[in-house]
Amino acid sequence: MEKSRVLLFYIYSVLKQYSDETHPLNSTQILRHLEMQYQIQINRGTLYHHIQALQDYGIDIKNAKCINDGKYLVDRQLEKSEVFLLINAIHSAHFIPASQSKQLIEKLMETQSIYFQKEYRYLQVIHNRKKSPNKAFFLNIEVILDAIDKKCAVTFYYMHYTVDKKMKCEDQKLHIVYPIHIVTENGNTYLIGSHKRHKDSIIHYRVDKITRIQLLEHDVDTTIKRDFDPYTYTSTKPFMFGGAAQRVILRCHLSILDDVIDLFGNEIMIIPYRNQPYFDVSVSASRQGIIYFALQYLKYCELLEPTDIREEIKEILASNMKKYQVS
Repeated sequence: MEKSRVLLFYIYSVLKQYSDETHPLNSTQILRHLEMQYQIQINRGTLYHHIQALQDYGIDIKNAKCINDGKYLVDRQLEKSEVFLLINAIHSAHFIPASQSKQLIEKLMETQSIYFQKEYRYLQVIHNRKKSPNKAFFLNIEVILDAIDKKCAVTFYYMHYTVDKKMKCEDQKLHIVYPIHIVTENGNTYLIGSHKRHKDSIIHYRVDKITRIQLLEHDVDTTIKRDFDPYTYTSTKPFMFGGAAQRVILRCHLSILDDVIDLFGNEIMIIPYRNQPYFDVSVSASRQGIIYFALQYLKYCELLEPTDIREEIKEILASNMKKYQVS
């Protein structure tokens, strides 16, 4: 019985690795792979019996339409399109170090046939110059998830880039934080939590900039709020600038409507202008985040309220005009 179970696994493994809709395997080819890879010799009757057992179990193995006696595995953990999307996402995610990106892509490749792997192997050799140098990224994730589960604090140091293009924690400040969530926003992965000294305020840190993280299992706090929506929090932090959120009103050109909705979400209040290419929008955002947004989209956006932020933007513009004046 045990040998039969092992044989089922080997047959499934051969079909998974060497077959797909355009590359079915006939019985002779399957038997050859079993002998070459696993040193197993069986007859065709035993092979058909075990393939039927796999199908009875729910594994989707189909006969080829045009090739006699050809079979291929349809049922996979992930579809080709899903694997391709995930591989590209991992490769482009600069917060995942290059070596760990390669390992993740290898694991995803193994869910598909060798023909898919050959076709998209190039994605493993393209160099992404934006990749983070912090090889502790996944360790950070594991420790943070452990802390969330145990409702305890973590300690870590926080790094920034220096002019020599290396990440260092120059101030050597020890951060003590109660993790609440991990989210991906603005092209980065963030730890969202509360500071030990200010438990009522929510803060965030880029996970790829965290170093020397440690779990404080003795420092447990069950009063930390863990039922808030982290994506509501991030929607009020354009470009992930910190600070308290406040209500602001913007007048924007229709050409940036997509950008506004992408950044602030589709629950914002939009007031269009009849026969005019403009709209007003009311959003909740941090002060520095909305100033950054208004300056970035200066040609297509005007901040109407509140007055104090509007005045600050005017001062920024006036003081920086000197940089572009012809001498």
